[in-house]
Amino acid sequence: MISYVLEASNYVQDVIQVLSDGTDVFVLLVYWFFRSELQCKVQIERWDGTDLDINATCIDLDPKCLQLLVMHPLS
Repeated sequence: MISYVLEASNYVQDVIQVLSDGTDVFVLLVYWFFRSELQCKVQIERWDGTDLDINATCIDLDPKCLQLLVMHPLS
């Protein structure tokens, strides 16, 4: 799924919206968004309609985004 988002970022200049409730998808999107330095806006929409902004999360966490892959399985 993450590879589809990264591929779509090559063509989409606006917003990429992913529908998922999984925290693993959220963590992977934050990690890859930060690492790939994407220019588009990425959001996760949960099944209850809540939107989570990946861009804002990356700005808040900054280099800690790269540590999320290790932290997620431990928590």
